[in-house]
Amino acid sequence: MAAGFLRSCSHVCLCTGVAWLLKRAQHARTLLIGELFGEALQDFALGLLQSPHSFTNLAALSLNREDNYRHKRTHEEAEALLMMWTWLAGQARQLQYLNLTLIQLKGLPRLPQLKHLQLHLKNGDCRRVAGCMTDALPSLQTLHIICHNDSQDDAPELLLAAMTQLRSLALRGVLPASLALPESTQLHVRVHDIYAARHPIWISLLPHLRTFHIDMQKEDSSFDAEENIPQFLFGPSSLETLIVSVSGFGTVKAPIKLRGSFLEVERLGIDTLDDIHVEVPTGHGWRLVNFHTCKSLGIRLHDMENFVDNRPEFSFQFTTLQGMGVMLLTRYMAERGVDWDWYDSNISYYAECYVHSPSDNAHDLLYLPANFERHNLFYLCRCQACWFCCSPWMALKATGVDSIKERLIKWS
Repeated sequence: MAAGFLRSCSHVCLCTGVAWLLKRAQHARTLLIGELFGEALQDFALGLLQSPHSFTNLAALSLNREDNYRHKRTHEEAEALLMMWTWLAGQARQLQYLNLTLIQLKGLPRLPQLKHLQLHLKNGDCRRVAGCMTDALPSLQTLHIICHNDSQDDAPELLLAAMTQLRSLALRGVLPASLALPESTQLHVRVHDIYAARHPIWISLLPHLRTFHIDMQKEDSSFDAEENIPQFLFGPSSLETLIVSVSGFGTVKAPIKLRGSFLEVERLGIDTLDDIHVEVPTGHGWRLVNFHTCKSLGIRLHDMENFVDNRPEFSFQFTTLQGMGVMLLTRYMAERGVDWDWYDSNISYYAECYVHSPSDNAHDLLYLPANFERHNLFYLCRCQACWFCCSPWMALKATGVDSIKERLIKWS
């Protein structure tokens, strides 16, 4: 079993790398093609097409990772990428995992074995590709779609009800004109503007909806009052993860009273550039909660006993505290035997629960348990469809292919 990973490199290294890769093409199981641009990309594409061996045993293919979409492709580069994909699609008929970031993609070939698909497209291409998915991908189990523009003129119709094996659909930046799913399919949504966040289509999909991520920090959008927040989030739902990334959430005089999905989800993340002021009634079901602000944090916690006894994983990040809520919580935890300490920047992060001040100008962080990295928002993802949840190695291991330990081609 062979694996290849190609990054940017000199022409000499590229030729050597392509030769190494193509020798192993016949037995390759995983191929990851990364940061190739300009002539290097075109040379690699031509070398690939002249290979004496095909990639008939390929099970996982990642072509032009999402991060590379930020590089504005020339017409020649776009043609080279499309040429590579077309050729590989004709060879790799046993693909189980596919990650594609293409500027131009008008459709998909029939891939009867494909179980995991990640697409990064423009809206117009998304609409065209969506129209052929049901017939082309009969075995698909997870689907992640990212759209990189917000024009609703080409909003896709995702009519996927006939894809009976589809377990998870994750949409990022996609506001579909219509969406139909198999009864058991879980839906995970990330929106980037208030129009999409408030759109009524999500109400009709509440039985499927498991993750809702409002990511609008770049927009200067503040949820400083309840009427600014999508109202369906204050009602019951099947949501398991709710993440709100906005410029502000609540005010000192009018904190947002959390209810409905805000209390019922297992994982809640509120991340702001401005203040966070919330009121937390009794009855939350959190297993993990993050309140992260670059400024002031105010929490009115009605039932500290329930919060401490349930012991959710949590992190509170702030520059200043408003009110006594957080300090009363730390005192209550100490009284109940939950260890916590103050640390400075020179002390390792090993305490079960602590408030951390990395520097005089940085934010304080209070969290439980000891794994510091858990406060990062991407750790909240449970979609099982994106790159973080479903990398080629995870996908192939889950489908019975041994984990890949072969040497990779790498250049810096």
